[in-house]
Amino acid sequence: MRNTFGSLILIISLFLAACSVHKETVGYGSGWVDKELRKLDSFDDHQWGFGLYSATQQKWLYRRNSDQYFTPASNTKILTLYTALVALGETTSALRYIEAGDTLIFWGTGDPSLMYHVPDSNRVVEFLEGHPAEVIKYAPLSPVVKFGPGWAWDDFGFSYQVERSTLPVYGNRLTFTKLALELDGEVTPNYFKDYVVEDQAITSFTDRLAEGNAFSINTSLIDELPFERTIPFVVSDYDIAAILSELTGREINLDYDFVHPKSTMAVSGTPTDTLYRMMMQESDNFIAEQLVIQVADALNIELGVDSVIQMMQTGEFEDAPQKFQWYDGSGLSRYNLFTPESLVWLLGKLKDEYGLDYLKDIFPAGGVSGTISDFYSNPGSPPHLYAKTGTLKNKHCLSGYLLTSSGDVLIFSMMHGNFIGSSGKVKRDMEKLFRAIYEKY
Repeated sequence: MRNTFGSLILIISLFLAACSVHKETVGYGSGWVDKELRKLDSFDDHQWGFGLYSATQQKWLYRRNSDQYFTPASNTKILTLYTALVALGETTSALRYIEAGDTLIFWGTGDPSLMYHVPDSNRVVEFLEGHPAEVIKYAPLSPVVKFGPGWAWDDFGFSYQVERSTLPVYGNRLTFTKLALELDGEVTPNYFKDYVVEDQAITSFTDRLAEGNAFSINTSLIDELPFERTIPFVVSDYDIAAILSELTGREINLDYDFVHPKSTMAVSGTPTDTLYRMMMQESDNFIAEQLVIQVADALNIELGVDSVIQMMQTGEFEDAPQKFQWYDGSGLSRYNLFTPESLVWLLGKLKDEYGLDYLKDIFPAGGVSGTISDFYSNPGSPPHLYAKTGTLKNKHCLSGYLLTSSGDVLIFSMMHGNFIGSSGKVKRDMEKLFRAIYEKY
């Protein structure tokens, strides 16, 4: 009798456990979407959330863990995009300055475009070079925090994690190039050429001291031409002034005693749409961080990222379904936590206020541009998916717009966390899912 009773208890326990697992894998909304999701075995071993909303019908089609928090990685740039659109005009303010007698005094605004790979990147250089003032002074603002909270401390040598600054130049990176075997390599900016030594003992082409501008390169590791590698440099007021002096051919001195006035003049910079496109399509972390600083300059609040985030959290983002746990502009911070529902809400807000046609030009297009140029293609037809990726180790997200075969506009956010290994299989299964949704709806 005892054995029979024990067996019955075991059977009931297994049945309840099976029901529990089944409940966890089923979302709310379309049963058809559930069936499609069950076909994707790469989703079985980790946490994920999904929200799918029809902007045309104004209703949720499917939600699973959509109110749960995940690490957004570069999906954070969607918040940065909206923030910049609200606060900035058609062009950046590249520089602020005053003229006092025979003296020009200038300082930075956070604009990322100075000598970066954007149109008119030399506007500041041309302005300083051609100004009639006899004396030119750079009066630095109080420095912004160079790294965001939750950034990896040992990523200082990688080009995706450059320092923030109030007056960046060359993207705050050193670039090594070699076009042909018979030509010596070049270092840009040239100012740092004497800071570079050859060291064939290092195992990567470039290396740098953690706290200073001492660089090593191993040219024996060059395996193809033309060759280009970048590495962040440590930003200092002295080096920025020296680089600008070299670029303009004019002596530029530092002035730490200058009291910055509220009324200033500005040098017009780069079209902001150009920067938004690069930030979203190339997932440029540097531009994302600097755009937030540009917003602070435009609004005349404390120059930095924290002040802008706090303003947006209590303003434009206050009505988000779940509060954004937001710490930086780029998504490098692992402290960031968003929900799929809140990202869908923000994407809807973007669409309503700026129009889908505009966003299609800014977001990566499936099979065509940016970080999804190799995924989500629509052969023989215009792109059907426009979305921002977000990837950190063990995390992958995709949030954006899906234009279905019937003409419906779907807004979605899918967020994956804590999987082991590459995101490749997750991406391929997501591609199958979104293709099926495109054809079904």
